[in-house]
Amino acid sequence: MADNTGRLSLAITGSATRGLALHAKFSVEPTQRVAIIGHNGSGKTSILRLIAGLDYASPGTVIQSASRVLASDGIHLSVPARQVPMTFAEPRLFPHMSVLKNLTFGPAKGRRSTQQHQKQALDALATLGIAHLAHRPASELSSGQSAAIAVLRTVFAPSCTVLLDEPFSALDTAIASEVRSTVRAFLESLPVPLLIATHNPLDVMSLATHVAVMEQGKLTQFGPVTEVARRPRSEFAAQFLGLNLLRGTAAPDGKVRLTAEVHSQETSSIEESAVLQFDSSKRSVAAPSTGTGTGTGTGTGTGTGTTTSHLTLSTAHLGDSPLPIGLPTLVAFSPASVTLSLEEPHGSAQNTWLAPVSSVEQMGSIMRVVLAGPIPVRADITTTAALKMHISPGQQLWVSIKATSIEVYPA
Repeated sequence: MADNTGRLSLAITGSATRGLALHAKFSVEPTQRVAIIGHNGSGKTSILRLIAGLDYASPGTVIQSASRVLASDGIHLSVPARQVPMTFAEPRLFPHMSVLKNLTFGPAKGRRSTQQHQKQALDALATLGIAHLAHRPASELSSGQSAAIAVLRTVFAPSCTVLLDEPFSALDTAIASEVRSTVRAFLESLPVPLLIATHNPLDVMSLATHVAVMEQGKLTQFGPVTEVARRPRSEFAAQFLGLNLLRGTAAPDGKVRLTAEVHSQETSSIEESAVLQFDSSKRSVAAPSTGTGTGTGTGTGTGTGTTTSHLTLSTAHLGDSPLPIGLPTLVAFSPASVTLSLEEPHGSAQNTWLAPVSSVEQMGSIMRVVLAGPIPVRADITTTAALKMHISPGQQLWVSIKATSIEVYPA
């Protein structure tokens, strides 16, 4: 799992013990913390179990500290020999032991003295406001307390790699935030690779340095959090990280052509091509707007008409070279960068179009507004703004996005 510098390397191209076909290859440095994201059944937990030695995959290789702990030629190091503690979604503690003994269980392996180990454990409990639980039997803890202790025990255990599987799902928001901070601070002081399987974007943003995206058993993207959040390569990754993602193809005359399905009462569905036009000299893109005009649909039925508005993109997003014709292209932007208005805007945002509201959902202090049309987008606005505009499904709203908020890149 890690080489001489503590690196963890994994390459799986076969079936795991539980029958899931896995295709994943990546390496994790000691200073890196990787969040593995994906739908249920995508292979997140299977990756962790393979590293821990709880499952087997063939063909597959796991290298830790330059030693092969899993290899297709029959090598399968035992779980205790790997020194890879793992926290499961369901907390697993020694019920007959006290909280402190659970946290300090296991040999220090020369990494810390028993006294240092106990001090770190007590300090962590104090930080979380549960120092009074130190000598309480684990069997008397609440489910949330058990989950917090299980995470801390895994992190404090002497190890080559730390594995966490949905570790904060049983914790309330406040304690989860404190536990994340404690975990991050401890690993920064004693760097070992961390892998965390999660469905929570907060785990990614607060704990991880890198993201591994698993989809149907395949690793579809791996890289620094900032890069994946800026340029997601799949709709799942974009939605998970809170972004809009559009796909298109670079067409002649510096255009990027998008294809969307348009539904109406007159027709079951037609395909309509929405054109984004890129001018390499002006860095401009044209986006379709729902309104009056001639429809560009192909198929049977009557399509929704479109007019064209313009968007200027900065060179920082597109670079100096025009997109090659036929190149698959992605366009990403945050819902927070989308402005909604009742009347056509005349401000600095050069990308505007009219779109119908598909749905409205309360998300904490903001409202998530989903807009339909040739360019489906999600917009996040304040609850106050949403109430002021009386936003409801079916309503027509003007959509505006500033050029500097959009990322355009090869698919």
